[in-house]
Amino acid sequence: MPLKKRQIQNLFNEYALAAGIKGGSIHSPRHSIAVHLLDAGRGIEYVADHLGHRNIQNARIYAQISHPLREQVFRELERHPRIVRIA
Repeated sequence: MPLKKRQIQNLFNEYALAAGIKGGSIHSPRHSIAVHLLDAGRGIEYVADHLGHRNIQNARIYAQISHPLREQVFRELERHPRIVRIA
């Protein structure tokens, strides 16, 4: 049976408290995974899909955190005619 979102949050908080981690959130591992995927050579499209982002723009923050070359690649992707822009 899959874990529900609240169960995962509770487990994260429990383990973080036990490890003495303060100020972390359930999103911390998610962000770390995204950056590590980019650093391992996965494309921003893969990361966006892996994290369940419907719009690639939502994955932009990971490109900014990761290697500067990824930002250049992302700018090129932004200009692609199939990329939907939300104002």
